Amino acid sequence: MINIEENSNIYEKKTAIGYSTIAKHGTIKIVSIMNFLQDAASEHAHLMGISGFDLAKENLGWVIFRYHIEIKNHPDWQEKIRVQTYRFPCKNLYEIRVLTITKDVQKNIKNEQENFTSPEIKIKERDNEFVNAKGCWIMINKKNGRPVRLSRFTDKELGFVDTNKQSVIADVIIDKDSAQEPLSSKNIEVSEKNEGLESHFAEVIKPETIHYQLPFKVRMHDLDLNGHVNNAIFVEWGVETVPENILSKFFPATIDVVFNKESLYGDVIISHTEIRQESGNPFTLHSIIRQQDQAELARLNICWQVLPEKRLPFSIITKEYSTSSSSE
Repeated sequence: MINIEENSNIYEKKTAIGYSTIAKHGTIKIVSIMNFLQDAASEHAHLMGISGFDLAKENLGWVIFRYHIEIKNHPDWQEKIRVQTYRFPCKNLYEIRVLTITKDVQKNIKNEQENFTSPEIKIKERDNEFVNAKGCWIMINKKNGRPVRLSRFTDKELGFVDTNKQSVIADVIIDKDSAQEPLSSKNIEVSEKNEGLESHFAEVIKPETIHYQLPFKVRMHDLDLNGHVNNAIFVEWGVETVPENILSKFFPATIDVVFNKESLYGDVIISHTEIRQESGNPFTLHSIIRQQDQAELARLNICWQVLPEKRLPFSIITKEYSTSSSSE
């Protein structure tokens, strides 16, 4: 376990996969992944004194702006996992977090010594990876909804004063109490140039053609501490429009999300989806629209991969009618 007092920029927790986190084919639900990541980030922020509850006293709050999630493998029910996160600032405005979910394995000194020479060890370490993700948060003033500079409202010892040329990753990327390095190199590189989010996140493409769409109404259950729709709900709205022939054979391997505007209780939402093919697999583009003013609240891109055979014991049960409607 990483000691938060020794390095306040990194945090980890250990837990197990509960029954409620598992979907139809024994795969981990997207919403469960996002909840694991969101909880770890919130708990870490609490230890640093900057949780949503702490900021609420100053009429401030955190809002999520971007997500990139890669699902490598799927844990089994009751499997023990390790959730890790570390943070670094970008341009003193964006709070970027790298988050991982890995198998909780015991340290094996022999394996560590063979790590650089044995391909079998490398394969085993990759099998221990479940999720790699990166998120971007912004601190806002609740009175006007405008972002605020991180250094104005946080302890300088936490490293919120950003240079963007200094790597804050070197001292925190390796968990020396683990048998693997769960944070992959493509997730931990900090640009040496004075670049913004474009150096950390890919563009999220907007649908050009609407193949499927579904309406939703924001429920009280969908809201978070800020009174806005929780970020995981937007992803659920997108996935719900994907047809059964994809959901029954594929899982979402890569998910990119950009959140543009908040949604409030009572809003009517239309989820638009376009289906494309990429390297023989489905690639879905989603746009979440507020019906009242046609504002785009969020945009998602999802790359799907074929489900492993052991995850295909049952088909999805559907009724004769379909809840999806196609648009020309």
